[in-house]
Amino acid sequence: LAVLVVRAAGRGEVLGALSDFWEEGNGSFGGSSESLLFALWPTLQAYRATGKCKNYTYLNSRSKRAPRGVGFGGQSGACRLWISADMEEVLVRQSDQVYAAGPLVPGVAERMACQISHLEVWGVGGEAARAGQLAQRSKDPSVAT
Repeated sequence: LAVLVVRAAGRGEVLGALSDFWEEGNGSFGGSSESLLFALWPTLQAYRATGKCKNYTYLNSRSKRAPRGVGFGGQSGACRLWISADMEEVLVRQSDQVYAAGPLVPGVAERMACQISHLEVWGVGGEAARAGQLAQRSKDPSVAT
């Protein structure tokens, strides 16, 4: 498992995602219903998977035939939470079919795009997770652990 936390520049919203899928998907979604989206500031909210759709987590840094970046929920090119490949911009949509209804950013009608002020990714899972990270890194040296 890993937690991704984004702080938006400007108004300073803090939001993110918890996911069990952090492998290169080359334009495909992965993960499980254990994933969730959350907002930490200005309100505290958590949005669990609904089970209606399985587009939990999207990660593409290689394929030129699909959008490059990290996304959660929604569909390719229209994720509920999207982080651009250069990690400089975040796009937030207020709803999708994957996660429970509710605004990640209060007071925004349908979508909001802004620059990222801070981005953090925290890995959790103990020794088994670390062994999996090292195994993945031996297959692909470009993967940071």
